[in-house]
Amino acid sequence: RRLARLPAAFGLPVVVGHADKVSGQPGAATSAAAIAEIAIETRMRRYPRDELCMVIAEDTERVKQGIRDAHALLRDPERIARGAFAGFSGLPLKRVAETPYFAPKAEAKSLQIADLCAFLIMRRLARQESSQEFFEQLSPQIAGPAVVFGARIGTERIGDGLIY
Repeated sequence: RRLARLPAAFGLPVVVGHADKVSGQPGAATSAAAIAEIAIETRMRRYPRDELCMVIAEDTERVKQGIRDAHALLRDPERIARGAFAGFSGLPLKRVAETPYFAPKAEAKSLQIADLCAFLIMRRLARQESSQEFFEQLSPQIAGPAVVFGARIGTERIGDGLIY
């Protein structure tokens, strides 16, 4: 319970980009990373402060290239205009800076918190009833569309006060 409260305790927004690992579709990691980065950019643009953020991801070969590819694509206006992200608001990325950085999970507390969030969200998407009370601690911090989570199981409120 205490771990599930960490994002709220520190005022950390949580963005979600997910893909079905089981499908084995090429580009699944790239798509998930792109969705998450667009949500980050959208959130950053809501505030007038002139701040930037950076992406730190787990240093694993399984997703490293997909994350790099997504980031490069979303910063390139010409590639955006020619591809599947044409017309998406919040592009090209301007507030998500530079290049993604990769770190071992054991050395980065932010990645450990992200892993916790991913675990709680994954269990919610799988409709695991035993995870509902933990998801409800996390759900107010989630930025982005609530429709991804389907029908409400408990009393959760998904980010920005959206109740569904």
